[in-house]
Amino acid sequence: MSATMTHASVPSAQPSPRRAAAGAVVMIAATLVLATLGAGGLQLLDGGDLTQAFLERGPRLLVSTLWFMVPPWAILVVVVSIRWRRFRGLRMLALQAGVAVGCALLATAAWFVVAMVEGGWALLLVAISIVTSGIFAISAILAATLVQFWLFRSPSA
Repeated sequence: MSATMTHASVPSAQPSPRRAAAGAVVMIAATLVLATLGAGGLQLLDGGDLTQAFLERGPRLLVSTLWFMVPPWAILVVVVSIRWRRFRGLRMLALQAGVAVGCALLATAAWFVVAMVEGGWALLLVAISIVTSGIFAISAILAATLVQFWLFRSPSA
């Protein structure tokens, strides 16, 4: 037996890059679905039709306030999942939560800068951004929990 054959038979301690990337894509999709449901629920509290709240006003609220933050967040989620794939469970959850909260804070800070430049009622954008960033961050943490501990749970050693 050669050394490569014995080495190949030892199971890897970390998931493959493909599995990590698949988990990241599932997390991104779950985050967007949960955030849309959260924003739709918020719009439903404001009154109106059920379908209009979840299919029109909720997604419009998210897109109009977080459009510039979601693509960098998605790229960071994939990079973090692949680069630090050896971290499992709570470590990866903490990394993904940090990325989500950091991006949400940057989105709020960006709207604050816009409000300071515009003045007047533009501070209302900051309040709306705080709410949508909170919905997004909570959705991302829930999605990361779902992915880490249920859908892509690592096998026990």
